[in-house]
Amino acid sequence: MYSEQSQATFFDNVESVSNLPCSLPELIIVFKDRQYALGMSVRGYRDLNSKNSELFSIQGKGGPLSGKVIDHSVSVAIDDATFNVRVGGQRRTRVEKRRCVHAFVEGQLTQVKKDNITTLGSDWIEVTYNPFYTDTFIEKSSNKAVYKAKKAILQQGSVWCKGLSYEPPA
Repeated sequence: MYSEQSQATFFDNVESVSNLPCSLPELIIVFKDRQYALGMSVRGYRDLNSKNSELFSIQGKGGPLSGKVIDHSVSVAIDDATFNVRVGGQRRTRVEKRRCVHAFVEGQLTQVKKDNITTLGSDWIEVTYNPFYTDTFIEKSSNKAVYKAKKAILQQGSVWCKGLSYEPPA
């Protein structure tokens, strides 16, 4: 793959997508003058401030876009996903009884869909998180805590996964 640093330098020198060499990312997307590409490291989370309750925010992780929202989408695919709940934000949510962004799906961005959702087969497992009832993301059907997934798709207000890991990180 490519590093976050080389990505920033690369973006500074690109004038159009047609100038891209084949070995670099297939797609550069621009949102609010922020350029990003599929394959970069991101955090995805449900957009709590949107009028569309099924909208997800995508935040850069590492590099010059770290911590910045780089896009909003109805369907976001993330590979090698890790489920991250920030304990301080969770505590604040519970004390104030008001949601704040503190839970993320982190990994490699593989797809962004603006207008339609991804069609999923029956082999996808729904994962959810509710700060008032659970400490971690859980498999919705069994309430088992989950920590990683090979593939995750954020859409329809939930997270759909394949290749779940139920072992907490060391």
